[in-house]
Amino acid sequence: MKKYGNPKNPAENKWTYLSTNFKGLPLNCDNSNLEARKRRKLYTCEEQNENSDCNVSILLYIVTSDYKLKNIKISRVNEINDLGVTFDSKLNFKLNTNNIIKKSSSKLGFIKRTCKDFHDAHALKLLYFSLVRSQLEYANLIWHTNSITQNKDLSQIQNNFLRFLSFQCHIYRAPHSDYNIINRLFSILPLEKRFTQLNLKFLYKLLHNIIDCPELVERLCFKINPLNSRQKQLFYPLNISSKYMSFSPSNTLMAIGNSIHNIDLFHFSLNDLSSYIH
Repeated sequence: MKKYGNPKNPAENKWTYLSTNFKGLPLNCDNSNLEARKRRKLYTCEEQNENSDCNVSILLYIVTSDYKLKNIKISRVNEINDLGVTFDSKLNFKLNTNNIIKKSSSKLGFIKRTCKDFHDAHALKLLYFSLVRSQLEYANLIWHTNSITQNKDLSQIQNNFLRFLSFQCHIYRAPHSDYNIINRLFSILPLEKRFTQLNLKFLYKLLHNIIDCPELVERLCFKINPLNSRQKQLFYPLNISSKYMSFSPSNTLMAIGNSIHNIDLFHFSLNDLSSYIH
């Protein structure tokens, strides 16, 4: 069970708001047949704006107050795992990225050890896609920040496989050269393009009601362009004060939608859209 919220009134005391909303949690747990001793995760933070004549900064504070349910203290954790995605107190997803890299490296090592006698590129690609790349791209809309360090760490996993694949298939690759030729030869998208393709598919399904998520649709700022206007962007560009907020799911989807303004998302088929990014 997850309970979250934010005071709509800026003057409202956030601590009072938190305590008031926390009072209804025991009844919700009882209605859901949750045992009191298993209620162990509490993850709360407060966002505070600091205004000055020179700048505006945002600070995050972890709420350190103790809370109890039926006189049982709720244990505090620094990170939680929700549907396979690890959230930490800083919300930078470094821990989640490290977990993904560890799992992917382990499974890639398994493929390399057990497939030493495999020379079929199609078979090796299927194993990589199903066991390794599926780990790398899972829920990327949530945790992928498109930072240089993160992209480099994730790409090293796929580059490792590309070296193994070219060796098994007797394809020469010059040492320390880039992987663009190998990617094109084996029809494997670089991870950055793969993430863009997945997010574009998600946006398409969201707009065509294939994915039912009205909470996310209402966060998309649609733009109605004047007739015969040169501006073809589908969404209003948002003025974002921090780089962190630019990678929220709604902002990521709008940025991708605006980057392909030369195609019509409402008339393209999903197959045509998939072949657009290659």
